Amino acid sequence: MTIITEHEYFDFMRSLTNSMADEYQRLQRYAKTDTGTAGDQSEEYWADFLRNWLPATYEVVTKGRILPYQGSPTNQVDILILRPDYPRHLRNQKMYFAGGVVAAFECKTTLRLSDLSKIVKNAIMVKNAVPVRLGSLYKELHQPIIFGVLAHSIEKKGSDIIFKLHKHLHSKITKEVKHPRELIDVICIADTATFILEKATHIGEYADAESRQEFQEFDSLGGIMTTYFEHTDNLQDLHISGQVLGTLVFKLTQLLAYENSMLREFARYLELSGKYVSIGTPILWNKNVLTENVINHLLKLGYSDQDWSEWQENY
Repeated sequence: MTIITEHEYFDFMRSLTNSMADEYQRLQRYAKTDTGTAGDQSEEYWADFLRNWLPATYEVVTKGRILPYQGSPTNQVDILILRPDYPRHLRNQKMYFAGGVVAAFECKTTLRLSDLSKIVKNAIMVKNAVPVRLGSLYKELHQPIIFGVLAHSIEKKGSDIIFKLHKHLHSKITKEVKHPRELIDVICIADTATFILEKATHIGEYADAESRQEFQEFDSLGGIMTTYFEHTDNLQDLHISGQVLGTLVFKLTQLLAYENSMLREFARYLELSGKYVSIGTPILWNKNVLTENVINHLLKLGYSDQDWSEWQENY
């Protein structure tokens, strides 16, 4: 039997997973008579988790709206993470300036498939609260605000609930999302799995040839592939644990590190501390979601294999 995760980091995560399972049972008792209190308590539990495991310079706040540089505020968001340099005077105003927000999360005690439509729309709203960035592959595929979903559990409708989640998410994405930069970045269901969005660009002769074949039906030059990879403690024939929360913390740290170079050493440490095992199903996007300048750069110069480059084939 192969041991995939042995680092002490995953021991911490196993313990936290067990604590969250106990907390979920307690919240379920509350929810029978007071769903509002149960939901608020779930948000606070996740907020404390993020405060304890993300870089200490980032402030975690609950219940606020994001104010774009122009236009109307977003819908209320359950948890927000603020830039370390966000003005102290504004930190408790509950109307947070988009330029100072690095992440936003919706929290669910129990995630239901029927929630996904609204969540996908809220992700689009949050991602578009800041101006679109141009000029490099990374900038055109990512917005500076991370959007995620945090849940203690998911509705149980048979052993194929994960397949149903993928199917529902795919359906809502193809209906609502116009660009890969608008996608949800991470979905964590503490007792089930963490789903991490990865974006791969397969355009031109420098790209992975096998992956380019996926696009032959509509564009011989290739395109963009986005995949929600499922990280779980329950992969068949593998002895792994601590993956669900461990992957969540690692991925959030990595996403923050792309925008803040001071975090890269620790993000790299977490990456090397264990093997993050995953499976997923891709969604294909036309290459024209990128600007002509970026496409021409890829066709002429290809990709970079340097860590943290803005021209990597895979993010």
